[in-house]
Amino acid sequence: MAARQARLLKATQAALVTADATRDFLNNDHAGLGGRPLDIALQSEAGLLAVERVIRGEAGAPAAGDSG
Repeated sequence: MAARQARLLKATQAALVTADATRDFLNNDHAGLGGRPLDIALQSEAGLLAVERVIRGEAGAPAAGDSG
């Protein structure tokens, strides 16, 4: 779980830039994910991948598997 948490924080900080934006994103319910991104990402690898896709989408990058 520690590895997922580190990966989550790195991806979120890179995409959202500020500590406030990162904290808000991770700790507030996200309708597309159906809960708090932090909880979802720490539950499983699949959850982490889902949160990473959302992060990339919010940062303007295509989600994995998108042709762009």
